[in-house]
Amino acid sequence: MEEFLEVLLGVGVRSKCTSSTVVRAMDWFPTIATFAGVKVPDGRVIDGRDIAPLLTGRSETVPPPAAKMSLNAAVPLRRKWNPPAEWAEVMTRQEYNDAFFYFGSQGSLAAVRWDRWKLHLNPSLKLFDLVQDPGERKPIRNAKLIRKLRGMTVLFQQEMRDHARPPGVCK
Repeated sequence: MEEFLEVLLGVGVRSKCTSSTVVRAMDWFPTIATFAGVKVPDGRVIDGRDIAPLLTGRSETVPPPAAKMSLNAAVPLRRKWNPPAEWAEVMTRQEYNDAFFYFGSQGSLAAVRWDRWKLHLNPSLKLFDLVQDPGERKPIRNAKLIRKLRGMTVLFQQEMRDHARPPGVCK
């Protein structure tokens, strides 16, 4: 483990820093490729984002791909962004890309997190402010945020249907 930490520090990863930015295990592939100086080949279907700018301190969040702040920043642009008008008016592409989707033990979508907010989907919609209530004990009411996060789940479920593929297979 110490050797791995030395490698990360050697490529400029900040030490002793914390961030509330949500990242995923999928983000490691394009990020490690960037640190190794390897461009992810065109045509690969990748779900992760290059979080190198966040880890090195060049950005406080995962920057949008258009900022081109890292070698593999454009990888997530391969995801289409063409939401129906009812959802396009409540969220941006960057907000959607920053959302994290939780699956329950039975494999169904159980919750979505975006920024400081988490919306549980089952058995009913319950919104939590993770800054004020990290234990998710007191649901709050905010119709605008519930609509935004619900819209993210609708788009995500459609995206999963549209791009379903067997594991390890590129479309």
